[in-house]
Amino acid sequence: MFAILVLISIFAAGFCCGYGVRAWRSRKRSARYRLYAPYTPAATGAKQSEHPS
Repeated sequence: MFAILVLISIFAAGFCCGYGVRAWRSRKRSARYRLYAPYTPAATGAKQSEHPS
């Protein structure tokens, strides 16, 4: 019974660590994308009709 409890706790700890690393990498990737995203007028909220052609 004790062995099952230890295995379940190890599995839960591994799952939580994996989920945390996945969330951390996702936040890091999204911040990097925003930093290097190309400039587009749509990103600033300006409409195409407002720009002189």
